Amino acid sequence: MINIFYLLLHFESALLILIDKGKEDTRMGVEDAVAAIIDEEIVCKKCLKMDEQITMMRGFLDTISEEEAKEKEYICDRCNKKIPT
Repeated sequence: MINIFYLLLHFESALLILIDKGKEDTRMGVEDAVAAIIDEEIVCKKCLKMDEQITMMRGFLDTISEEEAKEKEYICDRCNKKIPT
């Protein structure tokens, strides 16, 4: 049986991503973020799950800017590639 709340959550998430793609984000640090820190794990934008992307867009995750990633040479804990890829 399909859970209607599960479907609504994913539908809302997809809509938020589509809406946010056309807008310029004015929150500090989010527009140039190339990775996020999730549970002490560094994750590049390509490896973020949909709910993690939304949480990052809303400003609830610590982010890593492109400049900081170049200076410290971070590695994504999920794909093991250098950030930014």
